[in-house]
Amino acid sequence: IHQPGKEQIVTLFFTLLDRPGILSSILKVLAGAATSVLTINQNIPVGDVANITISIRTVNMNCSMDTLIKKLGSLENVKKIEIIAES
Repeated sequence: IHQPGKEQIVTLFFTLLDRPGILSSILKVLAGAATSVLTINQNIPVGDVANITISIRTVNMNCSMDTLIKKLGSLENVKKIEIIAES
């Protein structure tokens, strides 16, 4: 659970349709929420589907984690999003 002002690293796993600009759209939402992107791991798309793992620092995040997940999940071509680690 995100606690504003507390150092926390969250790793998100995305399943996406392989379309131009989708990673940029995700990064814009993360920037708008005042998170810091620490890592991005992107696999080669298979069958028009791409998997991406992004780790973010949430210490300055300006919304709840639930709100962030909803915003990310509402992006076109985002098929699935999961929190796979929190520390």
